[in-house]
Amino acid sequence: NLSGNVKIDLYQNSTFYQIISSGTANDGIFTWSIPGGLTGSNFTIRISDLPDTLADESNSGFNIAGLPANAPEVATLTADSITLDSLNLNGSIVDLGAPNPHAHGFIWSMDANPDLSDNVIDLGASSTTGGFSYSLSGLESATTYYVRAFATNSSGTGYGDIVEVKTGKEDMTCFPVRTPSGRISIICF
Repeated sequence: NLSGNVKIDLYQNSTFYQIISSGTANDGIFTWSIPGGLTGSNFTIRISDLPDTLADESNSGFNIAGLPANAPEVATLTADSITLDSLNLNGSIVDLGAPNPHAHGFIWSMDANPDLSDNVIDLGASSTTGGFSYSLSGLESATTYYVRAFATNSSGTGYGDIVEVKTGKEDMTCFPVRTPSGRISIICF
């Protein structure tokens, strides 16, 4: 007897696998698009009220088979809160891919093409799409850095566009500009 909005979780072999919905109306109907790459047996569903005090669990397992795996899709967003030696990195997971990412975060470098062999900020696993950020400090002032968001699952790594950003100098004003190559740069004066 769950009323109001409910949370729906997917379990496999009695172990939490992922959130299907973090809040939906308990009207007896819910449609879910199974992520690509999700396969296996002995899945169950757990539905709980949002305070998570009452729950109803499916009593028989089901199988999911035959869906293709794919890498996550991410976007690098404009950096903000730029100071002499720090800046705030922003990214977004657009599509989790399948299975869910076991790592996501940012790659940064003074080289124009940062990759996973450069400075990596790993924010860990993710089971939801949406924005994420990280405050990067200890940087050199008036220096250009190149950053990009990433997310990795067993199918591969998805990268956001490379964003160029320059740390501040005394009495600066900063704003984003799209370069002729399509990159977003932060210009500070």
